[in-house]
Amino acid sequence: MTVYIMGGLLVIMLVALLGGIAWKATHRAGPEELPKASLVEIATPAGATISDVTLDGNTMAVHVVSGANHEVVVIDTKKGAIISRVRLKSEAP
Repeated sequence: MTVYIMGGLLVIMLVALLGGIAWKATHRAGPEELPKASLVEIATPAGATISDVTLDGNTMAVHVVSGANHEVVVIDTKKGAIISRVRLKSEAP
């Protein structure tokens, strides 16, 4: 009697295993959708140059130089938005 129960359980488990494999093979997820490109405009004075760009995860820092003025613009690349603008000024001696 116990042999029949154990044999039945093995058959049920084998059918469940094969069914799970068949289900996973036929229900695959589609390709991941790529994020849309966004445009971020940074207003800079005429004649300004970008001296450095640093990327850290979803945050990008752009160093803008205009004559003696320096500014760092921090951008969230995922949202496509400017997070902050930091103006650097020199200390008077």
